[in-house]
Amino acid sequence: MTACGYTAAEIDALPFPAYLDLLSYWRKNPPAHLLLKWFVHFQTT
Repeated sequence: MTACGYTAAEIDALPFPAYLDLLSYWRKNPPAHLLLKWFVHFQTT
């Protein structure tokens, strides 16, 4: 299971255009764990 709730099989089963759409969505709306990771690193530097 990924951090966003998808199983590896679900990601593998996505048609390539849907995968690209998902990446585009995540680029505009990053998952919370990535935002937190960025924020914590940003604050400690």
